[in-house]
Amino acid sequence: GQDAQPFGCAATRFKGDYLLPQSPASSVPHCLGCLQNQTLLYDHCKSHSQWVDVAALATSAKRVPKCEGDRGGNSAHCIDGMDNLQSSRVFLARGECRTYTGSAVENSRDLYKALGTRE
Repeated sequence: GQDAQPFGCAATRFKGDYLLPQSPASSVPHCLGCLQNQTLLYDHCKSHSQWVDVAALATSAKRVPKCEGDRGGNSAHCIDGMDNLQSSRVFLARGECRTYTGSAVENSRDLYKALGTRE
């Protein structure tokens, strides 16, 4: 996707992340791995791409239940099966967003590879 970041990245704490007090203004309402009442820098996956652990994101994505039957109607926390990626092509672009630094787009590419997308 254009201006995309890896699946699950925005709400995941990585080694090196700075923690901020959780508030309505912090813009990151959910944080996996944060202390209580703490959250992450907004767009940390884009502006601090060197902190992102793609292998950890791949492991987390593989743990999300696969949607069955009603495509999420009764299973709000599910995603399409990873096997769909094996026959898919993914196009990524850096776009015009200035928050992208370093390997932000490459992290998305590497996550898709780890989840089974062919090159």
